[in-house]
Formats: sequence, structure tokens, C-alpha cells
Amino acid sequence: MNSTHLTLHDRFLTSTIFLNEDFFLSPYPETRQEYLGFCERREKDARAWRPYMGTPFSAGVVKQWRSFDLPCLTADPLSDNYRPIPALVQHEAFLREGKISLAMVHPLQIGTRKWSQVWRGSMKMSSADDVLQAAPVVIKIFQQSLFPDPFEYHSEAGGIDCGGWLTGAQQARWEAWAFSRMKLLQGRRIPWSYGIFQIILPHGELAFVHVIEFVEGSSGKELRFGDATATDFWALAEVLASDFYNMTQCGVLHDDIMLSNLIVSPGDPHPVVSIDFAFAQPFTEADLDCGVFPIVYALRDMGMELDTIEAWFKDGITRGVPWSRMFVYQSEKSPRWFKALTGMITPDHAAEEVLKIFNRCLLPAVTE
Repeated sequence: MNSTHLTLHDRFLTSTIFLNEDFFLSPYPETRQEYLGFCERREKDARAWRPYMGTPFSAGVVKQWRSFDLPCLTADPLSDNYRPIPALVQHEAFLREGKISLAMVHPLQIGTRKWSQVWRGSMKMSSADDVLQAAPVVIKIFQQSLFPDPFEYHSEAGGIDCGGWLTGAQQARWEAWAFSRMKLLQGRRIPWSYGIFQIILPHGELAFVHVIEFVEGSSGKELRFGDATATDFWALAEVLASDFYNMTQCGVLHDDIMLSNLIVSPGDPHPVVSIDFAFAQPFTEADLDCGVFPIVYALRDMGMELDTIEAWFKDGITRGVPWSRMFVYQSEKSPRWFKALTGMITPDHAAEEVLKIFNRCLLPAVTE
């Protein structure tokens, strides 16, 4: 093990410094001995966690990132375009002296080999003067002991030797960075962030957590539109593409757009809310087409026919709407990209594998 893990992640860390940066510091193995000790501690924590798996629990906050410029803390009245903010979060003691506890009540995503354990629950706070009503929240726990195995991330795959296996602290920091860049989208196109914290889990493991707004709606992977009209699909597609494009204009590339990372509420003023930014990346213009394939896959998996998708984005190009720049850029790079892609998508397609094959085999051919 050596220091070659100081690549993209760490260069980005040094170029984008928050106040209270020490909050995110955590040991990262640099020698073979440190690496083996790191893995041994993970395995020990994973074994100790087994009796608690799937069981609701509560934990007090032991440390709070107090430098996050949370837009939910604003004292200014919100317009109707924003979802409401719990009184607890706007209380003066929230970032000062309040004693905060989190209750993990209903598991949304738990288990081994996952980058986060996600619970629906509540956040409580008491101060010297008040005991406030608990706020309904989603609690995302970056529990290192349950991450995919570091042994799968060796240097030949850009893995742990190169910083590809991110610690819980690093993932929490990426998500904090993404939410701080997307302040204007919080409470509308992404959830409100209520802050980054550290808690001690029931078996003694220290974990970083991100507490965010609970947004009513269905996971995109559970949603099927059945007899929805083309107009319904076009409206949904318009919002999805617009949201992704707006993120890029905040400097954030959501590198994990998939149905499970979308909350969909048809008929809501903001019918699509994007979640999970632990692997977000800084956006550059060269990444402008990166949303094209995930958007097409997401719409197809929700039941939108491919010819409807094509008609929709071509109409957007004709109208010159901002998000259409992504599709124009892709079409200039690969004029026959959509025809090639449609030949590979089946009802049982695996999006990641199709995209790998497309990039490796078909992309050179369709650009000739």
C-alpha cells in the first residue's frame, strides 16, 4: 500500500475547503500493515453489528458539522415553490447548544455490501429552554463495516490504492459538497439537508450520517405508469432532464442517476426529487452528455416507449430548451447514438452492462 490514493478525491479535497474541515478527517490506510489492520477492524465491526441488523434503534449525535451553510436555516419566509421546513431545524439552538438524537424507525435500504444504510425516522432536539416536536427525516448512515469489500478495489481497477474505495468520512464530505453547491435546488428538486453528523452505533462503531428531509412519493424503481399518455410521459421527462441539467449548472454531476435514486410524485409541483450524491463529481462542459443515457434508461424503465423518448428529446431540441444541450452534444459526438442504443435495450436489459458494451464496441463505429 502506498500514497498513490492521493488522486482525484484528495486533489478535490484540497481545492475545495470547507470551514471546520477537520470534521471529515479519518484515517486512510497507506501501508500494507495499515490496510490489513483497517480491514480487520471492519470485519470485527461487521460481526458485532449482526445482532442489530434490521432492528430499529436510536443514537445521540456526538459531533455536528457546524460550518454547513444550510439553506433550511434561513429566517426569510419561503415561497410556495418550496416544501416546508420543520420548526426544530430553524430553532436557534439547532446549530448551537441543542442536544440532538436520531431514531432509526423504518429501514429503506439496509444490508451488507451497501455504501449506505438508509432509514426513515425522526430527529429530536432539546435545549435549555424548549423541547421541540420531532421532525420526520431520512437518515443516511455511512456505515463503513457494511461497505463493499476493499479487496475488490485494488489498484488495477483504480481501487483502494488509488482512492477509489471511499471511507464513510469521504463519502459524507462528497455529499456535503454536492448539497452545498445545490443550495438553490434544496426543498424543491432535491431534499432539504438538515446537516452532517457523527453518531455511535449500538455496537460501538462511529459513523458519519447525513440527515435529510423526508419527501413523500414513490421510489422510481417501484413506479410504473401503465396506461399513461404520451403527454404524461413528456411532462415527467421534461422535469427529469431539467433537474439533471440544473444540477450541472450548480457545478454538480450526479454520477448515479437510476430509478432507485429518484422519488416520483406525479401531480406534485416538483414531481421528481433526486437523491444520493455520495458519488457526485464536479461538473465540466466535457461531461454535458453524461445525463443522456441515464435519463433514457430511467424513462424506459418507467414504461416510456423508445419512440416516445426520441420524439420528446427531438422536440426539446427544436424548442431550444436548456436541457436539450445535453442531447445536442451527444448527437454531435455520435450522430447515430440513439439508433445504436435502441438496438441494445430489451425489457430485461442491464443498463450498466449495455452502457459498457456501447462505449467499448459501438461508440467508435457510430462516430465514424
